[in-house]
Parts: sequence; structure tokens; C-alpha cells
Amino acid sequence: QYGLPIVNLEEQTLTPEALALLPQDKALKHNLLPLHFNGPALVVAMVDPSNILALNEVKFITGRDIQVVLAAESDLKTHSE
Repeated sequence: QYGLPIVNLEEQTLTPEALALLPQDKALKHNLLPLHFNGPALVVAMVDPSNILALNEVKFITGRDIQVVLAAESDLKTHSE
């Protein structure tokens, strides 16, 4: 629907450096998960990529451009706990 890649979080490499950039409460608030870096951009898995407020907040907090991939809400909940 959004023309974005859909990822299975079980198959993704989560880097501690990416996770450390965003406080967990912000990730939970916006239902997203920082995964890793693609060059200088932070790759973020989320359910609703149309949530511009969330993307702007993540960009502001991390100081990085954001590259979005889609993930199932159930996958995000599993990896956020």
C-alpha cells in the first residue's frame, strides 16, 4: 500500500547502536522499532508509516534521516517487550 518493504523482524539484524538512539518509551509510544543503519540513515520498522509526527520526533531525537520499513504490529509488540 505504501510501496515500502515489509520485513519479518525475526530475520532482521537489530544493532545495539540503533536501539540506543531512541528511548524505549518513545518507540512504544509510536509503535516502532529502530533496527539498524543504512549508511547515515536509521532504519525503523513501523506499522503506520503515514504517522508523520512519529517520524519527525524520531528524526529530531536521533539526529538522523529515517528510512521506514513495514512490520506487523504483532512482531513489533514481541520485540518491544
